[in-house]
Amino acid sequence: MSLLTEEDARKYVESHKKDTWLIVANNKNIWHPIGYAGLFIRRRHRVGIFRIAIAEKNYLGQGHAYRTTKMMLDWAFNECDLISVHLSVSERNIKAIKLYKSVGFIHCGIFTNSRFENGIRSNEVLMEYTLKMYHQAAQGEKHGV
Repeated sequence: MSLLTEEDARKYVESHKKDTWLIVANNKNIWHPIGYAGLFIRRRHRVGIFRIAIAEKNYLGQGHAYRTTKMMLDWAFNECDLISVHLSVSERNIKAIKLYKSVGFIHCGIFTNSRFENGIRSNEVLMEYTLKMYHQAAQGEKHGV
C-alpha cells in the first residue's frame, strides 16, 4: 500500500466522516494512514455495525486496533446513543477475535460457511458489545476492578 497524500486522506475522511475513521500513526513526525475503522449506524434500531482494518503490516500488534476499537465504543455509546455494537469476523482470524474479546465483545452466534477467502470457506463469528456492558466496564474502572 502506498502512502496517501494529506489531500487524499482529507478527501477520504470528508466523504466518510459520518461513519468511518482513518487510522494514522506517527513515525518520525510524519503521519501515515495505516487503516480504517467504521461504524455503520442503524438509527431506527440504535445499533452500530463495526468494522476495522489495519492495512499496514508494520503497524500490526502495536495496539492501534485496540485503542481505535475502545475509542469507537466510547463514541458509539456516548455520542451516538446506541444500545449495541455488532461485528462479524472470520473464525480463521484468531488475532482479531482475541482483540475483540480483550475489549469486551462477546460471542453471540455463527453464520455457517458464510465466508469465502483465498479459496477457503469458513464460518463467520458474530460478536456484540452492549450499552449495559459498557456501563458495567466503566463502573469496574471507577472501582479499580
